[in-house]
Amino acid sequence: MEVEKVLKFDIEYNLPYQNFLYNNHWVTQVQPVYFDKTKERIVQLIDENINYEDESNIIFIEDLLNDLTDFISTLNERLDKYYSFQFSVQDWSASLDSPKYKPEISPLDLPEPSPVNNFDDREEYVIEIVKGFFDIDFDTHYTKEELNDIIFKNNEEDEGEEIDINEIQLTYAKAHLTYILTLHLEMVKEIALTLSNIVKVYKRKKSNIEEKSVVADDLKLEFDLSKTNLGHLFYNLYEIGIIAKDKTDVRDERTKLKNYLNHANIFYQDKNDKSKYNRAQKMNRAMPISRDIDEKEVKLEIAFLTDLTSRLNNRIDKLEEIFSKIKQKYK
Repeated sequence: MEVEKVLKFDIEYNLPYQNFLYNNHWVTQVQPVYFDKTKERIVQLIDENINYEDESNIIFIEDLLNDLTDFISTLNERLDKYYSFQFSVQDWSASLDSPKYKPEISPLDLPEPSPVNNFDDREEYVIEIVKGFFDIDFDTHYTKEELNDIIFKNNEEDEGEEIDINEIQLTYAKAHLTYILTLHLEMVKEIALTLSNIVKVYKRKKSNIEEKSVVADDLKLEFDLSKTNLGHLFYNLYEIGIIAKDKTDVRDERTKLKNYLNHANIFYQDKNDKSKYNRAQKMNRAMPISRDIDEKEVKLEIAFLTDLTSRLNNRIDKLEEIFSKIKQKYK
């Protein structure tokens, strides 16, 4: 997959021009927009080829993300050395040949941002990188010319001789290389973040589905009540305001409440077999819209509430007894 190609880069040092090539592009001419476009192309490629609902695709993304994470760690270590001016010739190949396309910008050239270079603002970054190479005061702003004067002066004081201009050019070439690899690293980090978010969204969705599945299949609430009395219980909890009333239910049809009971894992006691429980469904029959019009139904509801009240009173009596004992204990 092309995404994996983004991990790799080829660095070549060209001696005739004292400049580096990054994937066959002069580091002095690779602009930040190059990495933005590459990232956009990769994200689009992922979007077009990955099924976000397919677990095998997500596993592939996770494997790729692991590769990116390892790559980021390795490149971070490499750049830490580069910023400390610890370069190794083993990090790149070298060429004595003059390439077909000559660099239009030398390492010592630091053009200002403009529409021509897509507002490439590398000048400031390259100067800061070079300052780091020579441990020059970071708090002071220097132009390229001022910085070079300091480098020449410091080298003459330390080494007793002037630094060669070719060495200065190589130093700036290394600064350009460091800058470009930093942009490469940031691009890979952003792609990794995109992949990480894809995996997180998938796992979150999967977790929600599994959680709903657990609720639907493994958890249930059984009531030692008949279907009719189950309807009485929820209807009266609704009537006395323990279950919040639906403000949109202007006709008092209690539709949302009945829909909830129809789809919740609530079970009532079978009227023929007390050890068996049936799932509460079609609660419209147990909780009709028109109530309090049938004498028999009202008597049954009163009987249920009387029994419920008796049980609650017994519970109150028990709690008062417990309260009395606690009170006596701490006198």
